[in-house]
Amino acid sequence: MPKKFRVRTILFILSVWIFSSDVLFAQRLRYLKDGPDDKYFLAFYYGVGNASWNSSVKQYALYDTSGTRIVSGDFDFSMKNSIKNLGFDVSAQFNKIRLGMGICFEEFFLEKIRVNDVNYLFFDKFNFQKLFFQAEIPLKNFEKQLISLNLKTQAGYYSYSHLNHINFFGGDDASSAMMINAGLLLDYKLFNHSYIYLHPLAEFKYFKNSRKEAPSRIHHSIFSATFQFGMRFDLSRE
Repeated sequence: MPKKFRVRTILFILSVWIFSSDVLFAQRLRYLKDGPDDKYFLAFYYGVGNASWNSSVKQYALYDTSGTRIVSGDFDFSMKNSIKNLGFDVSAQFNKIRLGMGICFEEFFLEKIRVNDVNYLFFDKFNFQKLFFQAEIPLKNFEKQLISLNLKTQAGYYSYSHLNHINFFGGDDASSAMMINAGLLLDYKLFNHSYIYLHPLAEFKYFKNSRKEAPSRIHHSIFSATFQFGMRFDLSRE
């Protein structure tokens, strides 16, 4: 994991802890007034999905795990892969929406790469660590408020680790790596303060390597569809 991202991760985790502590403290002192639809969630989830890559490389080269050059120069390539992820987030009610932040650990499995209509074996497994802010808009309640439908979106940045093809993302940690996603979240109230939920979502990741590596350029556009399911706990008073 790049040093720059490790510092960001520590600061982000500290921010999540402060955010959660402030919400709980305000709840205890009743600074936050709970209405019938006000929720303060702590959520944990697991997800699976698939991703599609559209990438552009200039004055660079890709190598397999044995060090053999696959392709070099200026070229575009595409890939598809499966995804598994695990994460948690926190959110608090602000007027009609819920705002929060979270962390997600995502595992990618690559098998082949397509360059100039030719497929090459490109086995790799690596991790993305995503840090994000989020917003959730309640849309509708069903079955005496046991079921609710919400619109949820997240935006932030990510890093990568455990790469076998190190040059796949360049060699400098000053790169630009951003993500944004959106999807519907359907939850069901099991018990007081406890909910299970389903969350299908579409996500876009963007990557551009550091200018320090000029004239070499690496751009990745990664589109993914993921189905998450999890459990979340409402910290508000009922």
